[in-house]
Amino acid sequence: DSQMQYKDGKTASVSVNVADLGFAPDDVLRVRDLWAHTDVGDVNGSDTFAMDVGHRESMMVRMSRTAKNAAADPVH
Repeated sequence: DSQMQYKDGKTASVSVNVADLGFAPDDVLRVRDLWAHTDVGDVNGSDTFAMDVGHRESMMVRMSRTAKNAAADPVH
């Protein structure tokens, strides 16, 4: 379930429950902004991820398990 809430008429906070994307609550995920080519940070599988998006803009992020999780679960 994702949500979009406008703060000031110019930006919106877009959020998603990470568990709704299929990640386990104990997963640690690296979030990367694909268009800015920057790491946004890490979130847990039980967190809600939110990012501000400007009016008439879009975003694309990638969430991937950190090396610690990938070693424990090589299928993902």
